[in-house]
Amino acid sequence: MQVRFEQMFLAFGTNLLFTYLPSFYRVRVTYGSADQAQEAKKFLNGADFEGSTIGVYIVQVKWGR
Repeated sequence: MQVRFEQMFLAFGTNLLFTYLPSFYRVRVTYGSADQAQEAKKFLNGADFEGSTIGVYIVQVKWGR
């Protein structure tokens, strides 16, 4: 199941980082660019996976102050 889940996101970029957060039943997927992340959200937000609806959220990281 994990491989099928990751393959859905790999369709929108390479060298992704998947961080599984078991206490929240969530996965953080880190893309190399904002464009890749936007494409993934556009196509995967609301998609069905194993009977559950995927919610995709964009988190912007601010470097420095």
